[in-house]
Amino acid sequence: DKTKTGVEIFVGVSPALTYRTLTVNDGIFGQPLGQRVDEKPMWSVGYNLGVRTTLAKGFKLEIGAGYESNKEKYDFESSDSIYRYTNNYHSISIPIKLAYTYGDQIKFYGALGIVPKGFISMTKRETVLDINNKESLIKSRERDGYNLFLLDATASIGTQIKLSEN
Repeated sequence: DKTKTGVEIFVGVSPALTYRTLTVNDGIFGQPLGQRVDEKPMWSVGYNLGVRTTLAKGFKLEIGAGYESNKEKYDFESSDSIYRYTNNYHSISIPIKLAYTYGDQIKFYGALGIVPKGFISMTKRETVLDINNKESLIKSRERDGYNLFLLDATASIGTQIKLSEN
């Protein structure tokens, strides 16, 4: 019989309502926010996989790799004009968490950590009225002008259910 080593492999899907906080830069080069002040958050999904290993009774270290995206949208419509856009920011991530579990068959799970991320690109979908007054969709991908390295804080809570001894 093999006994459990204490190393767990996990796969995750993380839905998130994502947004950024925008403020006007009061410095000499500050510019007004313009239409960005009316942007709205959107739901996005991230995917990750990784391993957890026991550090001490109840404490685990969790390290993984993943893909994450953040989205926002803007929508303007009048009798003779339409301008809508959706920005989707793509990045790869390496979540690192310290987790605590309590219980036996059903465990409480809580974790805190950081998520270093590498920026991949931003895709933009714009909808405007063309010369014939029909909606036209413009798709673009940008890579320049963005921070290539990002650092997020993360917190997780949940339960773990023991299905068997292993």
